[in-house]
Amino acid sequence: MRDKKGTYMGGYSEKLGLSNAMAWATDCAKQSRGIVYFRKAPELEEEEVANFLDYGRKGKKVKPLK
Repeated sequence: MRDKKGTYMGGYSEKLGLSNAMAWATDCAKQSRGIVYFRKAPELEEEEVANFLDYGRKGKKVKPLK
């Protein structure tokens, strides 16, 4: 998870189970208005899966999870 400036804020292991890791990352991203990224393998690039930069702001929609 990263904030709006791109600063790394935390990572969650799939050892929690993919759905639990995504739920935890999503909850944290909502609270901090961050972006959730997913990396399929350690050597691969991060892919944005959810964006909460505008979460909680009037009239703004949140990009859904893929």
